[in-house]
Amino acid sequence: MASDAAAQSLLVASTKIIGVGRNYIAHAKELNNPVPKEPVLFLKPTSSFLHAGVDTAAVEIPEPLESLHHEVELAVVISRRGRDIPEASAMDFVGGYALALDMTARDLQSVAKSAGLPWTLAKGQDTFTPISAVVPKSAVTNPDDLELWLKVDDELRQKGSTSDMIFKIPFLISYISSIMTLMEGDVILTGTPEGVGPVRVGQKIKAGITDLIDVEFNVQRRNRDVHGITKRKDKALVATMIILAVVTSSIAYLKHHEPHQSQSQRRSCSWQMMAQIKSNAAIAGQPLEDCCSCHAFLLDCFGLML
Repeated sequence: MASDAAAQSLLVASTKIIGVGRNYIAHAKELNNPVPKEPVLFLKPTSSFLHAGVDTAAVEIPEPLESLHHEVELAVVISRRGRDIPEASAMDFVGGYALALDMTARDLQSVAKSAGLPWTLAKGQDTFTPISAVVPKSAVTNPDDLELWLKVDDELRQKGSTSDMIFKIPFLISYISSIMTLMEGDVILTGTPEGVGPVRVGQKIKAGITDLIDVEFNVQRRNRDVHGITKRKDKALVATMIILAVVTSSIAYLKHHEPHQSQSQRRSCSWQMMAQIKSNAAIAGQPLEDCCSCHAFLLDCFGLML
């Protein structure tokens, strides 16, 4: 069992963050997702950690995004290496707990889902995993009965109990360790209750576990220049380029996996993909059709690719 000092040092050794999606029925339903029959897992890099209590700690919204979605979660911190851990002894591998936020660029996630792509861009960017100090396992009597809450500018957005988790902590540890070795300091984000929503530049997030943890983070803009693109003010152009990349990948998939299709059939499928992606493309902050030159450019590219 980790002492207080040992618990605090665990995150330094962390090799990965394992997210568990849709682990609360109400949250799955609010995003119109099916309730999973087994855990939905995704990975986040440890470079996405944002540690509470640091003077400069702030969640950063990268251009051209206008908002991120907050997801408050109980984080389980692993104390030692384990592989194929039996569910009955899984809690022996817990070193402590923390309060974490799985910040999500929902627009990017929607585009990724539409194209069958990973969620890395939506969940893995710097500052997208704000996390509290680690509370030793000994300080938490029952991790299956903790109240999570989150406020944005003092407005209560999320409030729920870990008792509502579909897959409990011992099962998650056993299940995950049957797929990948868990290492000392690894963090499991156990899912979020309902009430997720957007936060924007200038707002303040406060979150906690009742009677155990309280944290707060400011939200600010991240100005960055990726090959000179993202500093451009024409957000429709940026969005179009993102969508073009997605559609290009989709067309390549069609050509490889559906070689029997004619050019007209592939063209029809590509337009269906484009319509779905455009319906989710709030990245631009305006309909893509409003940017005629970019839209025309995209159509020309379709002609070349098909």
